[in-house]
Amino acid sequence: MTARQLATLTATTLLLSGCSRARSAFDALAAIPPGTLVVTVLAALALQILALAVIILLYRRTLQRLESQVRALDSEIQAKDSELREGAQDREELRSVLMDRDPFVAGLHAQPRYLQDADWERLEALLDRVCDGYCAGLRERWPEMTQAELRTAVLVRYHFSGQQMAVMMGISPSSVTKAKQRLKARMGKE
Repeated sequence: MTARQLATLTATTLLLSGCSRARSAFDALAAIPPGTLVVTVLAALALQILALAVIILLYRRTLQRLESQVRALDSEIQAKDSELREGAQDREELRSVLMDRDPFVAGLHAQPRYLQDADWERLEALLDRVCDGYCAGLRERWPEMTQAELRTAVLVRYHFSGQQMAVMMGISPSSVTKAKQRLKARMGKE
């Protein structure tokens, strides 16, 4: 706001309040040639428009800078997400290697045989140790899971074929297929 505008506003306020100084200030403004007053008001409006344009430019630059930062952060998030996925794949490969290198598991892969209760306990213990409590997690998440379903899940996790599973469980290959279907159905409900 220019000095002249401020004086006009002040004079008008004082005039409305009935002050004698306001009357003299208003009279002084009335003495200004009308063309000069119009030029002053137009100049003040032009300055305000210029100030608004500068504010808009600064806002746009700030917005562009922030958008650039968001794109950079999105890119960084995608890179970290990719690293996490690669880490999960590496962990899974390491788990498979650890499970397959166990002499007991390697022997079962080479020559499957019917498993006794002690053998099942050994398989479950190894799986729990390598896969962060895999069997315990299954029991916790699906408490109604039968022992046969748990054993099927253990053998599937060790990547045994259906034929090998049939020998180890003492059932037919078609029964293994049915057991895997029942297990999938149970786990698929949640």
